[in-house]
Amino acid sequence: MLSTLMLGTAAWANDDQASGQVSTDSQFDQSSGQVSADQDLGQAPGTTDLGQASGTSDMGQAPGTSDDASLATTAESSEVTRGYLNKEVVGVKPQLGVMAFTDQFGNTQGRAAYGFTLESNMAAAVGLGGSPFYVGPQTGFIFSHFGDPGSNLFGADSSSNIGAAGANVFLIPANLKVGYNVTERFRVAAHGGGNVLYRSVASAFNTGDSSALPGSVWRIYPNVGGDVEYALGQHVALMARPDVTLTPGDTLFTGTLALNLALG
Repeated sequence: MLSTLMLGTAAWANDDQASGQVSTDSQFDQSSGQVSADQDLGQAPGTTDLGQASGTSDMGQAPGTSDDASLATTAESSEVTRGYLNKEVVGVKPQLGVMAFTDQFGNTQGRAAYGFTLESNMAAAVGLGGSPFYVGPQTGFIFSHFGDPGSNLFGADSSSNIGAAGANVFLIPANLKVGYNVTERFRVAAHGGGNVLYRSVASAFNTGDSSALPGSVWRIYPNVGGDVEYALGQHVALMARPDVTLTPGDTLFTGTLALNLALG
């Protein structure tokens, strides 16, 4: 019995030791697995990307910041240059100058001329604002008082008194203007088409057959001319406008200086 008890005790001790070893091994394996898992988690791709400077830089720099700054700069630049010739859409241009013509005696005469032109840049109107090209219609009203032959610049104080003292002349341009903005402040252009010409006294100057008609007369004649413009500031420019009206008789020259008031 004693021998049996001693053998049982020894067997129980061996089993307990084995059990403890298994338990220890199990804990070691679990610990090892946890460490491995922790290492795996520490090397996870997402964790590395979030920890790297590039990821931080991407998150730290607000999306679109550079684009917003660029757009702001462009907007500010557009605001600064808004109203110059390269952005003009519609312009009203009051002007003052002279009409030079040949009277019924073959003498060259000059009279003061007053009026305005109204112009529109169709390139800007269809969404091409800022384009260097200017293309659009040009019209207006230019008036002059011719008076009698031999009158002064304003059609008065004539030395001839042949009965044409009331001669008034005006023309209405029906033109197409084509130009190019050399800079935002400077533009050169050409215009042409027709001038609707009115004379209260047909014989006020020689236009061919119609000069012999009694009373007033309306005619349209072809014309050609130029426009040279320089911006003095936003929405204001100075324009020189020479123009030649071609008639069957003598030509009518109109030269004016205008103040360009841009409406858009």
